[in-house]
This record gives sequence, structure tokens and C-alpha cells, in this order.
Amino acid sequence: MREKDKEVVVVPGNKEGGVDFGKEGLAEAKRERSLEVESVIEKLERQTKVDNQNQDQNDDINAGTVVSASDDQPAVTLPLTQNDMTQGQKMSVWESLRWLAEWAVRQVKKFHGRVEYHQEEDERS
Repeated sequence: MREKDKEVVVVPGNKEGGVDFGKEGLAEAKRERSLEVESVIEKLERQTKVDNQNQDQNDDINAGTVVSASDDQPAVTLPLTQNDMTQGQKMSVWESLRWLAEWAVRQVKKFHGRVEYHQEEDERS
């Protein structure tokens, strides 16, 4: 911090330059600080209590709900036919079809049982 940015506050004090509260003033300052801390703690406790009540309500609502992961999820359709995939895996690593086939193999492993291969136009009819 630069010298010109500092704000100077003059407080009457004792010989050492510190603030002289005296015994009563010091006790009052401690009491005020204690009340501030207590109010902050009470506020946090109230907020925690409200959060816990909301969580309990959500738990009660979701208690009877069972979600099945595989029932509602649609099938994944790959952009390759099975024939394209086997040909792509045999190609050089410099060919883009090779990498598309590698990606398709990964998708088959990831979505096991839900994968459909692309069908050519004459196969669809």
C-alpha cells in the first residue's frame, strides 16, 4: 500500500500510543465482540437447521422413487455399418475411417446392449 493511500486515524491513548479503554471499557468491548460472534453463530445455526429441514423433505419425497437407468435410455445409433466398422479397423492409422471405427468400438463398449449400427438405404426398405 502506498503512503498517500493510507488513512490516518487519531485516537486518544495512553503513553505508549495505544487506546486506553480502562478496565470497564475493555470489558464492554469484549462483551460487544462476544455478542457479535454469538449473533453470527446463531444465524449460521438457523441457516443450517433450515437446510437440514429442506434436505429431510427432499429425502421424504424421493424415498419411494426408484429410477431405472436402462429402461428409459434410447438406443445409440453409430454412423457406421458393421461392415464399415470391420473394414475401418483394418485400415492404416493415417486414415480417418480407422479412427471413426475406433471411436465406434469405444461407443459399443460404453453403451453395451443399446447400440445400433447405421443401416444403408437398401437395408432399410
